[in-house]
Amino acid sequence: MGMNKAEIRSKFDEIVDFAGVAKYLDTPVKRYSSGMYVRLAFAVAAHLEPEILIVDEVLAMGDGEFQKNAWQNAADKPWTRENGINC
Repeated sequence: MGMNKAEIRSKFDEIVDFAGVAKYLDTPVKRYSSGMYVRLAFAVAAHLEPEILIVDEVLAMGDGEFQKNAWQNAADKPWTRENGINC
């Protein structure tokens, strides 16, 4: 479960870009707003390549651009296409 160091290194920039927190990387996470924290957590979860990803109210925390990226990310997952799930 999770990612090893090599996977983290290879996906780090993509996760940061997806979450939209690049300019806040030097800020301790404890200082993030709840919305930023959820965006970062969702970005990490979305890049874990899970078999199942349950999305509840997480998308309500983000702005329109983040929501669009999140839905596109879900639509691109093989488990979405293989099971006929439309996003």
